[in-house]
Amino acid sequence: MEVGNQEINSLLDNSTIKNLHFVEICGFGLTFCGWLESRSWQEGMKTYEVKILGQRYKIRSDEDEEYIHRLADFVNEQLLEVQRSSRSVATHNVAILAALNIADELIKRKSRDQRLKEEVLQKIRRILKLIRRENQASGRV
Repeated sequence: MEVGNQEINSLLDNSTIKNLHFVEICGFGLTFCGWLESRSWQEGMKTYEVKILGQRYKIRSDEDEEYIHRLADFVNEQLLEVQRSSRSVATHNVAILAALNIADELIKRKSRDQRLKEEVLQKIRRILKLIRRENQASGRV
């Protein structure tokens, strides 16, 4: 089913969808990824064109152009890596495998970051405890 701009705007106006950003595949319509924050999502957003696996994409974002191109380059590298190491030739299979690799890396980094935060908090607590002991021993409490 093809949806025109008027139908999309109507849907967005009547929707409780949050944080939407869209990618326009040049000449092929819209692909939604995310949720719409508010109708003001268009304000301050710029359109950038990137190329991934030879396909051009227009990305609307409030991020700067260098960042958007770094994202596209990263995704392109991940897709090419999967293409080289996989027997799968179907683009959607390559995309799924690359998405899984990216998700794996993200989840591992989040877990590592959480562990590091907990270690830092434990060290801060130990330092504060030592400071309190020292203050009590010297009578400064």
